[in-house]
Order: sequence, then C-alpha cells, then structure tokens
Amino acid sequence: MKKMTGTILLTGVLVAPASWCSTPPCISNVQIGLDETNRTVNVSYALDREAIVTVEFVSDGESLGDRVTAYANGDVNRVVQATDGDERRVIRWNADAAWRGRVTDALTARVTAWDVLTPPDIMVVDITCSNSVRYYVSTNALPEGGLTNDLYRTQKLVLKKIAAKGVTWQAGSSGYNANEVVHNVTLTNDYYMGVFAFTQWQWEFLTLQKPSYCAWQTGAMPTGGTRPVENISFVMIRESIFSDSTAENPDYQYPNPPHPKSALGILRRESQLPFDLPSEMEWEYAANCGYDYTKLGDGSAANEANMKQIGRIANTFTIGVPNTATAAVGCYKPNAFGLYDMNGNVWEWCLDRYVANRTTLADGDAHGAVNTVVSNSSYPGRIARGGRYSSPWANARSQYRWAMPREATYRGNNNSDTLGFRVCVHIGEGGLTPTALCTGAAVSANSIALQTPEAASAEASDPDEELETRAQTWLDSIAIPFRSDALAGTFILIR
Repeated sequence: MKKMTGTILLTGVLVAPASWCSTPPCISNVQIGLDETNRTVNVSYALDREAIVTVEFVSDGESLGDRVTAYANGDVNRVVQATDGDERRVIRWNADAAWRGRVTDALTARVTAWDVLTPPDIMVVDITCSNSVRYYVSTNALPEGGLTNDLYRTQKLVLKKIAAKGVTWQAGSSGYNANEVVHNVTLTNDYYMGVFAFTQWQWEFLTLQKPSYCAWQTGAMPTGGTRPVENISFVMIRESIFSDSTAENPDYQYPNPPHPKSALGILRRESQLPFDLPSEMEWEYAANCGYDYTKLGDGSAANEANMKQIGRIANTFTIGVPNTATAAVGCYKPNAFGLYDMNGNVWEWCLDRYVANRTTLADGDAHGAVNTVVSNSSYPGRIARGGRYSSPWANARSQYRWAMPREATYRGNNNSDTLGFRVCVHIGEGGLTPTALCTGAAVSANSIALQTPEAASAEASDPDEELETRAQTWLDSIAIPFRSDALAGTFILIR
C-alpha cells in the first residue's frame, strides 16, 4: 500500500511531517463552474501545503448541509498535497444526484483546509483497498447513505474524533466497587474512537479468520457479519493472530508498536495509520462522554431502564434478537459522542494492565496514562470494559472494570462470545499540538448560477409553480444511479 505522504507514525500517534509549520494551511484561487455536459459542478483551488480538504456548498446565503457533500469526489475529504505554480486541485460535485429538483441563482463553494493535526470529526478507513483514508465533517457527509449502510460495518471503519485534550472529568464511581475509585482525569490528547465495535466481517477481511461464536448461533455469516467480533484475545489483537501464548513478548507491549502479524499490525500496515486499542481512561471518557457516574453516556440517569436504550444487556429483547447472543452493531441509540454499543454487547479490550486503584499510579492518574506496570505478578491481567449482552446493567456501566489474562478468549465454554474490541487513533505527539493551528482557517468562495436548462430558458415568463414542475421533470428524466436509503427523503423540491 502507498504510504500517506507526509504523515508520520510515531509510537501509535498521528503526528505532523517534518516540514510542518505553525501557520494554518492556506486555500487560494477558488473557482467554481458548471460542466453542462454532465451537469457536474467543478471546484478548483490552490493549496500552499499538505492539508485535509473539505467543501461546503451554500445557496442564497444558507448552507445546503453536510448530506449534499456526500456526492463530492476528487481532491476532497482526504489528505491533499500542496500545489505548485499554476497547478490546481479539483473537486467534482454531482449536484443532480445530491440536490435534485432545486434551483439557485448563486451557488457558493467554500473550501476548507485542515491541518493534519487538527483533522475533521470523522475518519473513514476502507480496509479492503489501498489509499483508503477519508475525512468528513460529520457522519451526515458519509457517501452511500451514511451509517445506515452496512459498508460501514463490513468493509469500512468509521471513527469519531473525541475532543478530550485538556478536559477535566470525573472517572470512577461511588457506591459500587472498590476498584472504581472516584478521581479527576485530564487527558493530554484528542483521539479517534471507533463508532462501532470491530465487527466479524471486518475481522475476516483483515485476518481471513472466523473466530466468533455468535456468528453461527443463528445460521449463516450474513446474519452474524455485522455483529461485533468476539472470542478474541488481547494477544490476537496486538501480539499475533496465530498465537494464544501465555508468554509475553516484551517487544510488542505498549508503548511499542504491535506485532506485524497481529490484527492491529496488519491494520497499521494496510492503512498507514497508528491504530491501537484505547487506554482504559480514553475508553471510559468516550463511553460516558464526560458525565460522572450518576449519568449514562447519553446524559440520562444511570439505571437499568435507560441503559437498555443504548446497549444490549441482560433481559433486553427490544431489537428482535433473542437475548442469547450479541446484536448487530449500531442497533441501539448512540451516546452523546455518537458512539454505539459502549454498554453491553461485548466486553472491549483496553491497553492497560490491571491495577486495583488507579490513583496509586505515579501521578495519581491525573492524566489517564496507560498503565504499563504489572502491579500484581500473580495476576498480570489486562483491562476490558463495557460488559456484554448478558451482563446485568451494573456490570455494563462505563465505570465497571474487569481484568482478564491477555491470552483469554474463553474459547470453548459458555463465555466464548465475551471479548471483543474497538480501535483508536491518537492525534498529535503526546497530545501536544501547537496552539497556533486553526481548523477551517483558510476559506475561499466563488458563486455561479445553477439552473436546469428549461428553467434558465423560460425563467422570466414562467410562474413559480411551472418553474418547479419543469425543474423536477428535467431531473427525473436523467438516468442517475441512486441508492434507496435514508438520504432519499432529504431531496425535496424547494424554490
């Protein structure tokens, strides 16, 4: 796979290239035009240095929203290299598919350059092909119908940026378990977190293995493929997919990179991104969204009834799958950060070694650093979080801590469907991103008139209702491949 030019992987952190400077990247000379042959809007621009580029379309002073940008391609929604001299980058937007039936006298394209250390909120990685990393301003901007499309549970990974750097929040709980000591944590970096747990289809694409138990409980793989992968050990994720060894290899323990033949090692090689497991405190912050233990991650009061709305736990029958197996990822409501199934379904591995009281760590756990020290030589377990589909709600709370031997999969017994994971990508070296960076700092725009041919030729004499009718008729006469999905309902005729 071709390496993502200019982006450096350093001990599991996405960092800037050596040529990086403290000023934001600059977009200039933005031009917009309409290709009459295929009714495609072309947007060209110059870029002074490597950046992630996104685009927004505006009509009559109002944004058309993120959904319409799902039909933009070319030099957009990815890392784009700097232009040289008169060279220009080009964005192509299929307005007829994205904006069908609408008419405007002034369409504006706003092109934004984001520094690689301050990327947009959503990152998507296609695990089936090279050059596959894309960035979007929201999940609404995802192509192919967005998160409702199973592509994002099978062939592609969707990650949400968690803005955690410098945010002080309360970890732990009171009145539950002794190892959930309440204390304040301030994480030192932002990070991307998987919107869904890693699924069975994604694991098979990556490793060619089918380890999961729940895939076969209800029959063929198409039923189980979008469920979370389980029956997975920490060893398989970070040390080797071919080993269940009880003997640790120190060369592949954090902060060292994973083994090349581990799941994360393969994913790193194919994506050229520093994928890893989240730390225990990163996981808890992403799960509970900064709320304390009295609330769940969606902001509701922490109790069993509310948890059943956001996760598959014991005695949950609301999704139509018997409560004897996992559910497909994304069936329940997301938390406030837009992450699904953080409570229940499967336990999720974290990087940390287990310590009973995190406040006994070197800095009192003030910054939530990964615990790499074996605190109990007779039990050097790794942390798993979140509970599983049969867990009582108290054990699926975001604060509940469970330690397991790193080689554990529970293969062959009643808990074989217990252990899974979701991926994480850290942003900025140690989170120490220079403050001079500014997302969206370089924005330029030009305007054009975008009208259907019939509307343009007869605009002066036609009443509004006739203009609408002809505009719709012209668009409907074009053969446009179009998915029948959640986006279709957004394309309504306005004037």
